[in-house]
Amino acid sequence: MKPVCAVIAFLFLCRGALGAGLESPEAFHRARNDIPKELPKKLREKLFSAFSEDRAASGRAAGELVEMGDDAAPAIPFLVRQLAHSLALGSRYVPHTPGIVAHSVLVRLGKPTVPHLIEGLKAEPPAVRANAAGLLGRFNDPRAGEPLTAALADKEPSVRRAAAEALGLLQFAEAGTALISLLDDRDPGARASAAVALGHLRCHRATRELIPRLKDPDEHVRGSAAWALAE
Repeated sequence: MKPVCAVIAFLFLCRGALGAGLESPEAFHRARNDIPKELPKKLREKLFSAFSEDRAASGRAAGELVEMGDDAAPAIPFLVRQLAHSLALGSRYVPHTPGIVAHSVLVRLGKPTVPHLIEGLKAEPPAVRANAAGLLGRFNDPRAGEPLTAALADKEPSVRRAAAEALGLLQFAEAGTALISLLDDRDPGARASAAVALGHLRCHRATRELIPRLKDPDEHVRGSAAWALAE
């Protein structure tokens, strides 16, 4: 990936990370209460510790969860639900929130999380849908292509942005037509994300639609379109 591309992609991934802002200790209490009682005792204990307000203890337990490998798989749906909490990935100081804990564990668990993240694209909280889309962009798994393409039509701009970014990172060429349509989205972040994704795809048939975006009212859209046309 070229340096300019990496910067643009990172900036928009940061814009796409959702949540309710920095959270209080009560958020961890709610997360612990949400741990399914039917999970094996050892797994519940690790989750309880991972969702501790104590950042150091949480980090140790999160690492131990990942080391459990397949034995941690039953916890994945719970972890996806916690993506409704703040991520604030674009902050200089990454806060300690249930969303950050869940994100960290899901990333390290890897591809076994993909089917559950795809289900997360249908979740009611927009933050879960957007953050699930963002995570799917990290895994080179073709199963995510079609669900992410469908998410380009989500009613929430944040979800459309995250889905476009993920499709670009996946280089899912079949999404080209839907991404071209997204260039006309009312949300400037979605338009910019679509342009970046089309640049990743080197979608030459998008050239005619990208050129007008060089005069878009939003500077991020203009910059993204210029980068995409240069690819």
